[in-house]
Amino acid sequence: MKLERIYRNGFIADSHKARKAIVCIHCHGVIRQGEEYYRVIVSGSGLLGMKFPDRVHAKCIDEWLEKYRESFEYIFGSSEIKYENGEMVKQ
Repeated sequence: MKLERIYRNGFIADSHKARKAIVCIHCHGVIRQGEEYYRVIVSGSGLLGMKFPDRVHAKCIDEWLEKYRESFEYIFGSSEIKYENGEMVKQ
């Protein structure tokens, strides 16, 4: 298996093979032993993010990264976000 690292929307996702059964944070399905999954951390989260990463099925990773993009941008800011009257407006 080739390890892959994805940098997107302020997240870093590293691919791994499960050593034991774990739960996907996105679909709540079981990631079985030996199955490929991604450990996802917020970029710049430091040791806490490394110690407690989100675990996501390889098939769920694109949906998960897109789902949490808006909340990440809202919390940490982005040049792509516009505000009108104190409210975030989608572009």
